[in-house]
Order: sequence, then structure tokens, then C-alpha cells
Amino acid sequence: MTESALVQSIGSWLYDKKAKDIIALKVAHLTVITDYMVIASGRNVTQVKALADEVDEKMAEAGWILRRSEGGTEGRWIVMDYGSILVHIFNQEERTYYNLERLWEDGSNRLPLPFDQTVEDCAMEACVLDSPVGHLLLQSEGEALTQLERTELPLSAPQHPLLCKAKAELESYFSGTLHTFSLPLRPQGTPFQQAVWAQLLQIPYGETRSYGDLARALGKPGAARAIGMANHRNPISILIPCHRVIGADGSLIGYGGGLDMKRFLLRLEGAAFREDTGRN
Repeated sequence: MTESALVQSIGSWLYDKKAKDIIALKVAHLTVITDYMVIASGRNVTQVKALADEVDEKMAEAGWILRRSEGGTEGRWIVMDYGSILVHIFNQEERTYYNLERLWEDGSNRLPLPFDQTVEDCAMEACVLDSPVGHLLLQSEGEALTQLERTELPLSAPQHPLLCKAKAELESYFSGTLHTFSLPLRPQGTPFQQAVWAQLLQIPYGETRSYGDLARALGKPGAARAIGMANHRNPISILIPCHRVIGADGSLIGYGGGLDMKRFLLRLEGAAFREDTGRN
């Protein structure tokens, strides 16, 4: 199995295990110490440790030997070094991250490959952009965007033309001059999730919908809770505007990027919502 296929496989497995904040990317333009990275979070210390153990089993089955591991004693975060693949699992309960560069004396140097093999080019590209809501990880595969999430990773300029276009459109959006994006999107999810995300794309700039509204639009009036879960799993925030979903009474409700970010985006768009709700 190639490195890129293995990274995608581990990322998909973590997604199926209900881990959160899944990132599986080729580190093409990030000044980090590896070629590929998988980042995920467990719900608590117990799940962090369990996910790390199972990831290591899967890596071993694929012929990858763990070179070193850091942070495993308390389970707040664990980083596992397989050479050109790095796996970082942190505790979502505490939102604890770790500065990966501190794990090595010179974080700017890539670690050697574990085997005598050539790293295949991967169609995945990534960059980290600055924005009024913090750093944004933007990822593409081929000619479509696959992920946009808040991140703690350092800034990294886009190199691929599609990512450059996305950067320009996001800057125009945050300046208030762009109301509709023209970027190709390819979110990965189940057919039901895809249907929910397609409905999110129908919510106009400056307007909001409730989970009940989305349920009725999908012809599934009893599925508001399932729609809420799909909304939370949206991998391309802002561009697929899950922030435009609020409570039926106008109150702010959960948002993967945090309620402060949701409040900022709705204010930017001039959308109506209850300002007295959703305080962090």
C-alpha cells in the first residue's frame, strides 16, 4: 500500500470510529518534519489511548514500524512517528495540542524514510491561511476542495492554483465584498450527509435555517437530530455554510468551529439571530 493510500485509509478508519477533527494530508507546503500527517482527536483520555493503540496495529499490519512516540503516558495527546508518516491524536475534552516541532531538535528537517522507497506524488494539496477567525487549513484533491477547518498549524502559502483562488475568494468574503463562492467542492461523506450538505449550499448569504427547516426540505421531518449530526460533520466549513443553521427560536446552537466563529460569520453576513444566546 502506498503512503498516500495508507494515510487515506487511516483517516477513513478514524472517521468511522467517530473520532473528530480528522485531517489526512500530504505535507507539501507546511514546514513540518514529515511528508504525510494524520491528525485526529478522541473524546477523552481513554479514547485517545485506544485510538493510538489501534492505529499502531494498523500501521504495523501495513509494514510500518513505530520509530518513537511522545505523550502517551497521560493520554492528553499522543504523537506517533513512522518516519514519513506522522500520527497526532489529541484530547478533544481538553483541546490540548502540542507543538510538533518541539519533538525534534530541528523541526525544519524532514525525518528519513523508514524504507528505501520513493514517495509517490499525491494529488492532495494543502495550505494554512490567516483569517479573522484564526488559521484555516484548506485542502484540495485534484481539482476540488475537500476540507476547510480551523487549525493550530502554522501559516503556509498556497501553491496550487485552486488554493490560490480559494484564498482570494475567502479574503473577499471576509472583506464583505463576496457573497457567493465559485469554488469546486468535493466533501467526503455518506449519501445522507451529502444530501444535508447540498441543502446547506441552498441557504442564501445573510439568511438562516433551522434543523427543522432542513428536515422538511429533505422530506424527512423527523430527522432533525440526524441532520444536526451531519451538519457537525461538514468538512468544508464557511464554503458549505453550516454556520447558517440556528435554532428554531433564533438561538445559536453548536458549531464545530466554536460559537464565537459562528457569531462572527453571521454578523459578517448580516443574518438575524438571537444575540443573547450561545455564549461560550
